[in-house]
Amino acid sequence: MKATNIALLAVAAALVGCGQPAKVSPPAPKPVALAAGTPVSLILLQKLDSGGTAVGTVVPLMVAEDVKAPDGTVLIRRGAPASGTVTLSRSAGALSALANTPARLALRLERTWGVDGSEIVLCAEIDDAEAAYAFTRDNTGKIGGEVDLEKVWSNDTAQPILERLSQNLEEGKSLDLSDPEIRRTLQDVARDLNLDSTSRLLQRGELERADNLLAQVRQGGSAAALVNGAALPTIGAAIELANLAGRVGSRIGGVFKGRNIRAHVGTPVPALVAEQASVRPQPVSAA
Repeated sequence: MKATNIALLAVAAALVGCGQPAKVSPPAPKPVALAAGTPVSLILLQKLDSGGTAVGTVVPLMVAEDVKAPDGTVLIRRGAPASGTVTLSRSAGALSALANTPARLALRLERTWGVDGSEIVLCAEIDDAEAAYAFTRDNTGKIGGEVDLEKVWSNDTAQPILERLSQNLEEGKSLDLSDPEIRRTLQDVARDLNLDSTSRLLQRGELERADNLLAQVRQGGSAAALVNGAALPTIGAAIELANLAGRVGSRIGGVFKGRNIRAHVGTPVPALVAEQASVRPQPVSAA
């Protein structure tokens, strides 16, 4: 082929290329307003004890349900870390009733993070940002699903393993998932209690992911990485495990009722967005 023809073909190809529309990246999602007063459901990830937990203790929590804008856009993702600080911790003594000094346990709610990693300020009361959330025997005595727990509690194999699960999570320790019996028992419990995310990870041999997520939240890991890096089944299983541990802990604690207040891992803690924030929506990892 002559050099002239080759040159003409090259020019034609260039012209065709110029006629192709340039690839344009999709525009970044616009920030969405998160209104003050928006409810945020939290759960405890550390056991608290009136008189036993020191004032000033920073307490890890986790968002239990997605917080959405009116159009359904997720602004705070289920599984996002949150934190608070113990402001009041007083045990009940033998003469507390006579001295009018009953047990007290209160937590100032402080912050969580939006799906874009932005800090969201929390409070217990919208009209008083400094007000603390007060734990009582009523709001710590039972954690949802106590009736379901009866399905597995009488099992001689399941009960000690569940007690160990609860103790490990309340002490901030990792689960021992290397033991086949523990894995089988947890799989049976997850099936009987309809813990779908936990069952899914166990079947895939990946329950350690949920355990690791709980550990990262307790240790104050990077908020942005936590809310965006964890897949939905991992987040779901982490919340299911915390709730299960709390249900076991509250059942055991109910046998030793006393005058003090104990809030177990998995105890629900209602919070509110303290001031309006702006959050940029992010894609969700569903794997």
